Amino acid sequence: KQKQLLEDLFTDIERDYKFLIEKTHIQVITGQYEGIYSWIAINYVLGRFQLTNSQSKSKTTDSSTQNSDKRPSTVGILDMGGASAQIAFEVSENTPMSGSEVAEFSLGHDDDQEAFKYKIYVTTFLGYGANKVYDKYIDRIMSIALK
Repeated sequence: KQKQLLEDLFTDIERDYKFLIEKTHIQVITGQYEGIYSWIAINYVLGRFQLTNSQSKSKTTDSSTQNSDKRPSTVGILDMGGASAQIAFEVSENTPMSGSEVAEFSLGHDDDQEAFKYKIYVTTFLGYGANKVYDKYIDRIMSIALK
C-alpha cells in the first residue's frame, strides 16, 4: 500500500505541477528524521536559532545556560504521531554519547560555523503513537470484558 501511495503521489505531482522531480525525491522518512525535523521546527518557531553577531562566533557547551556570549538554549520535543512517538533534545558537547540515537549536524551554511553545530539525542518508539495506543487500549478493554 505504501509503495502504491508513493507511486500515485509521484504520478499526480508530475502530471499536475511543473516541478523537477524524480521518484527518489518522494519517500517515507525514518522515525529518527521525524524527530530531528520536529526538533528543528519547534526551535525555529521559538526563535532559538537566532544569533547576534557576537553569538555567531561562540557556542555554548551547556545547553541549559544562556547569556550574551552564548547561543540561546534549545528546547526538547516529545512528538506523538499516529503510529509512533519521538523524543529529541540537545545534549552538551561534553556529554559522552554516541551511537544511532545521537545525531550531529550543522544548520549553518558551512561546517566552520560552530554556533550552528548541534548534537541531539533522538529516539523513536514505534507503536506508541496516539492511534496505536488507543488501539491497544481498546484491545485491552475488550480482553478484560470478554474474561
